[in-house]
Amino acid sequence: MGECPLSERELEILRMVALGATNQQIASKLYISHNTVKVHLRNIFDKLGVQSRTEAVTLAIKEGWIDVTGITLKPPEPQAPPFPRWKRIFLASITLLAMVIVALPWLGTFRFEKPSFILADSSSPLRAATMTSSGRWFLKSFLPTPRSRMAVALWENAIFIIGGEAGGAITGEVLAYYPKDNRWEEKAQKPTPASNIGAAVLEGKIYIPGGYTADGKLTDALEIYDPAQDTWMKGPSLPMPLCGYAIVSYGGKIYLFGGWDGRKASARAFLYDPESETWKELPPMSTPRAFAAAVALKDRIYVAGGLRGSQELKEVEEFNPNEMRWRKRSSMLLGRAGFGMGIVGSWIYAIGGGWKNYLAFNERYDPSADLWTPFDSPVLGEWRNLGVIAIGNRIYAIGGRSGEPLAFVEEYQAIFTVMLPYVQR
Repeated sequence: MGECPLSERELEILRMVALGATNQQIASKLYISHNTVKVHLRNIFDKLGVQSRTEAVTLAIKEGWIDVTGITLKPPEPQAPPFPRWKRIFLASITLLAMVIVALPWLGTFRFEKPSFILADSSSPLRAATMTSSGRWFLKSFLPTPRSRMAVALWENAIFIIGGEAGGAITGEVLAYYPKDNRWEEKAQKPTPASNIGAAVLEGKIYIPGGYTADGKLTDALEIYDPAQDTWMKGPSLPMPLCGYAIVSYGGKIYLFGGWDGRKASARAFLYDPESETWKELPPMSTPRAFAAAVALKDRIYVAGGLRGSQELKEVEEFNPNEMRWRKRSSMLLGRAGFGMGIVGSWIYAIGGGWKNYLAFNERYDPSADLWTPFDSPVLGEWRNLGVIAIGNRIYAIGGRSGEPLAFVEEYQAIFTVMLPYVQR
């Protein structure tokens, strides 16, 4: 543990920031002005050499200066010796110049259009706080109705939001969102309204198995949506009724992991072959988990997090579909359940959580280094049962819950492409 450069008052404020308090809430609690809180935060950032609240909280937790129940972090990785000062200044100047050149065309065209619908209770303090964008996050749009526990899928650059909970009820409503045009369309409803569902895309069709139905039961139904025709069909039933599973497509097949079987979290795994229209059981995971997330990257499938009993899990397992074998990988920094994962480049991005633990940040995973690192979140404390989709260099986080259902669509710019001129000596 390094020596803390912060005063007792600054540590007190940083603890409240870690618990999700706004500047106004901190001011009210400590009987100081809103501007005084800003001054303290600016001093904290300067002393810690950080740029944001998330970075300050992350560093303070890592160093053991503050303690927030439910948050544990790995120790910092050893750092390489720093460049000489003149090299750092030169590289920083070149990078800043390139970023300004890239950003200039955006500045004249950027605008935020008022949505054509109004959020229910949009004036509540919690709703206003959770919709605040930060860092690389941008508030992109709003769902017509707050929604959570739905399936999301990507088809031809349109994000399909299927079923889930909306307006306090389980729905079969299907919406298509076109990020490029910031446009919504209603589609044919899912025949069986269900929540706690996931989706996988194969050959232009979206597969949604199982779920929790409006009559309070689990279903084993497989329903298949054809977005080109806007029609639904029925497929072969799951081997068992299930909801809250992790699902992903790989190699022309669908892989389904864990879930809630009505009594407990499951460790079972299944494969669906669309050619034979059959389900096959796979070797089970070592850890039973419901509300986990799964992605396929290169020739591996990664299953992370989830809920087991009352515990929000950090554990990550890697599945080799060719050898039908599991192995453990480095755990996430935080336990997460009801979150989503997406892939940009060779990185896996985990967004959301805070079911049982406190959500302090999101995180990304480098499989080649087997290393998780944090990045900022526009929602702190709780952000679960949302939808996550990656398109190109951007990730879209849709709806979910943070004390109450959410309606926003947040866009995260994961990678910026900057072209620097080459100067030959």
